[in-house]
Amino acid sequence: MYEHKIVELINELNIKDHALLVGPRIELEKIKLLKAADIAVVSSIYELFYPPEISVIEGVVAGKPVVTVKPVKYMSDHPVRDQFNGFLVNYNNVDELTEALKILIKDENLRRKFSRNSLELGKSYSLSVMLNKYIKVYCEALRSHCTSSTHI
Repeated sequence: MYEHKIVELINELNIKDHALLVGPRIELEKIKLLKAADIAVVSSIYELFYPPEISVIEGVVAGKPVVTVKPVKYMSDHPVRDQFNGFLVNYNNVDELTEALKILIKDENLRRKFSRNSLELGKSYSLSVMLNKYIKVYCEALRSHCTSSTHI
């Protein structure tokens, strides 16, 4: 849905040689792409149904400013804080997405600031932190089978 508008924006800003639109990628390829990227964009609402939004978390943990769709209301903890480490845009609002991308493409200092903030927020999504959160959920579901020392 957004792809056409993003291609128009790429052409308008004359950054065709610096922009790469990708779909799903396997792990090592994804890591290489994230390292090379200046901005991570996750415009698919499909991602919102995989809490905790893996592609969004990957962008944050990689230290990238992230532009993504606002989370559905029931998600209280989201890895992107609007105007802190990225921009949250309304679903299906191409103008908001376009404006957020223009701002980040043109403002290198803001990209750096958002990147630093993403790296800081990304610590709370490390593998050990996330695994311990899942263990806690499972332990609560299976109360009698876990002890307080069950963690990574």
